[in-house]
Amino acid sequence: MKIEKLMALYGENGALLEELYNQYKLNPETLDKEWKSFFQEVDTNGLANGSGYTNGNGKSAVATSFTDAQAASIREMGIINLLNAYRRQGHLAAKLDPLGIQKPNRTFIDSKLHNISPADIDTVVDSETLGRVKLAEIVDLYEKVYCNTIGAEHFYLVNDEEREWLQKKMESPEFLAPLPRGIKLRLFEKLFQADYFETFLAKKYVGKKRFSLEGGESFIPLLDTIVEEAGYHQMDGLVIGMAHRGRLNVLVNIIEKPASLIFAEFEEKRTKIT
Repeated sequence: MKIEKLMALYGENGALLEELYNQYKLNPETLDKEWKSFFQEVDTNGLANGSGYTNGNGKSAVATSFTDAQAASIREMGIINLLNAYRRQGHLAAKLDPLGIQKPNRTFIDSKLHNISPADIDTVVDSETLGRVKLAEIVDLYEKVYCNTIGAEHFYLVNDEEREWLQKKMESPEFLAPLPRGIKLRLFEKLFQADYFETFLAKKYVGKKRFSLEGGESFIPLLDTIVEEAGYHQMDGLVIGMAHRGRLNVLVNIIEKPASLIFAEFEEKRTKIT
């Protein structure tokens, strides 16, 4: 059973697991196929093979074996909870301070919090994007995706398909592949243009209301990439709706409105548009 299954369940739900198992024994068809498959594995592996057999210490073999199966399932749920913690809150542990003065809070991705022992980190699990790999490899990938110098936050999306699509894209090895040199240069060029434009306006037109993009200059290379991709996919047009902040920067560096017209408006000059 893939590690992405049982996403909504938590390790403390052992009682629920036992209730579902009892339901499975009464009528397997009333359970979802994931649970049915799981309990079939339990029976196939001999973990529940008759209520009259005892294991020598007075306890039913079924009860003892099921406790083992329950513990294994709880461990699996702990793994799921850990991975979901990265998805939900990993961006809070992102390395956003280049000086390293502020230490991000990483308590929510502490393996002990999710009842995962050091031995469990070498557990082989099924991952939708990596296949069968050790948990350590998935954690390493999630550290790079969610807790690096860019933190990805997407769990606020209410549409399951949108959220899962983003997860699959971000958690694939291709997401972390190095960018070609040409793309890096283009990103740097647009970032420089955005920064230089804001710096010039701040010095030239002191005190003028301009709704600066300072601190968010990366929005320009992002928007430029979206426009380029739209053209690549032969889209007929784009409609850009945005708040005031950064609008002038977008007009000049994305829409390519002549900067001279922007300057003329600051200087309250009438400029004939040709």
